[in-house]
Amino acid sequence: MKKNFLSGFACLALASYLLSACVDDKYDVNEMDMTIGSTSDLALPSLSTGSILLENIMDLSDDDIIKVQDGEFRLVTSGQMSPTETEVNPVTISKPDISPVHTTVKLNTNSGSARYRAAASIPDETFKYTIKDADRAYFEVNEQSNVISEDVIDVKSIIFGDDILLRSTLKLSFGNGDGFIKKIHLQNLSLSVPTDISFKKGELTYYQNGQLKTNQVSVGNGVVNISGANDVAVDAGTDLVLALTLDKASVKGNGISFADKKIEINSLFKFNGTFAIKSAEFDGLSNAQLQQIQNSGLASIIPQQVTFDILSDFNKDIPVERMDAVAIKAMSDPEPIVFDNLPNFLKDESVKIVLNNPALLIEWESTFPAGTVFNPDAAASAGNLTIRSIKNDQDIAVKRATMTGVPSGKSILVLADDPASAEIPAKYASHNRINVVVENINDLLKTIPDRIEVNFVPITIALKDVTPGLYSTGGSYCVDTPLEFLDGSKLVYEDVEDVEDDMSDASDFDAKAIEIKANVVTNLPMELTLSVDALDGSGRSLKGSVIDVNEVIVAAHRGLPSESTTQPVVINITPREGHSIRELLQNMTQFVYRAEFNGDGKLYENASIKLTDVRATIKGGVVYDAN
Repeated sequence: MKKNFLSGFACLALASYLLSACVDDKYDVNEMDMTIGSTSDLALPSLSTGSILLENIMDLSDDDIIKVQDGEFRLVTSGQMSPTETEVNPVTISKPDISPVHTTVKLNTNSGSARYRAAASIPDETFKYTIKDADRAYFEVNEQSNVISEDVIDVKSIIFGDDILLRSTLKLSFGNGDGFIKKIHLQNLSLSVPTDISFKKGELTYYQNGQLKTNQVSVGNGVVNISGANDVAVDAGTDLVLALTLDKASVKGNGISFADKKIEINSLFKFNGTFAIKSAEFDGLSNAQLQQIQNSGLASIIPQQVTFDILSDFNKDIPVERMDAVAIKAMSDPEPIVFDNLPNFLKDESVKIVLNNPALLIEWESTFPAGTVFNPDAAASAGNLTIRSIKNDQDIAVKRATMTGVPSGKSILVLADDPASAEIPAKYASHNRINVVVENINDLLKTIPDRIEVNFVPITIALKDVTPGLYSTGGSYCVDTPLEFLDGSKLVYEDVEDVEDDMSDASDFDAKAIEIKANVVTNLPMELTLSVDALDGSGRSLKGSVIDVNEVIVAAHRGLPSESTTQPVVINITPREGHSIRELLQNMTQFVYRAEFNGDGKLYENASIKLTDVRATIKGGVVYDAN
């Protein structure tokens, strides 16, 4: 394109050579006036250029962050964020030391006649011993865990190992009735447990008719149903063993609490229900025993109270296999998003771009189990996410945003004005999508920064079903959004041609002016200002000192990219007062072509400009000085 503006000078150089060749060497040129002139305009042959693509004007290369995708120019860059590690320490609750229980349960007053007498037999009576609050038929479990992770600020629930047993052995002593009572009936006997502690299963082991039996008992809702509504008969004088397998616990304070970095069991286990004996089962009595009943009545053999002994213990220390907890983790500053491979045109301070709902994409990947949620302090008044756009070590813009919970696994944070409608690459389609509203996010990018820094406030991590160990949280970022120039933007394309050798012959010419006409065919979405300049050997501009050159305005193409607009242009090169075209030709060593794009518009791959019917005219005649 620039060489067409030089076509007039190239033709002058050619004419210089031809005119010199016509001089007959038999004449003494030193005594002749060799000035040759013409007073009419000299029109040089017209020519045209090929299409010059916007991509070439931008001088893009493979290393640039401006990429062409699906016919659009896009700002594309990506990188890694610094990983953060969170350690969840093992938690073991020491084997609790449970004090033995020794208490009494009194006979109900309406459980039968204690003074009944019979001459020869024992009446069929049932005598019941119902546990009441005053009977203190309960045992307490109190123990603390070791110190857990310093990061953990709250524990929601814990899951125990598979083989942790709480075993309670019950022994009933009936005093004066021990020799008569053969069976004890368990009626609606249950164990109240803290509602926040769950058991996987419960087993009751006892002797019945001399045979060892095991019943599975139901557990749940804070109650272990030992006998349920059924009457369970056990051999008197034998132990009952209730074994409960721990499952999990909610940590709220009702049974298990968390404080001072420790998990504490502070639980009350209370027996409820009734023990019954039946006089009809007083079989195999000796004559002496029968005589005692005749003489003294049932009161002599029916106990008025039962001694209730409980020995409880855990089979070993209680390891916490997994936990749901809350940890505070100060995120290490991520590696900034660095724009270090910008094409030159984007480094210009005057270039400002607008992005079509730009999105800053942050990929977040965590090794925590599914269900773990990263939840910064969403109540932070100014937002919990800070984004700084920095150029020349100065903030261009600072944005605050509020990020809500991010689940474990792979997520993509979409930071945008309208994140719900922002474009994301197909490779993130299976990620959890977390939309983060950043108002006027284009302020961060419209003057392309050197880098962008994203800083999080300390992150609250809701650990879900986490096994103690070391977990990493890391991520990457990606900016991938269409480019569009912001109104008032200026994109400058400039090229310099060395012409000193071309001017060695042309400098013998002079003219009134040079006029260059052409048709500009463009589908560029921005207004285009075309201008030329000439530099001397010291790099100083000759425009404004030796010559005047008008600028040419080409209006923006506002149609479809597949269409184009044709506009005529004229560039005049005229000497300033006291100067000449010849002075220009004598001093010019470089010819500068400059195209300045102004305005707004989206950039497409096929955006281009070309010149047709380029015609240079030497105005007011041409003079060749061959002296």
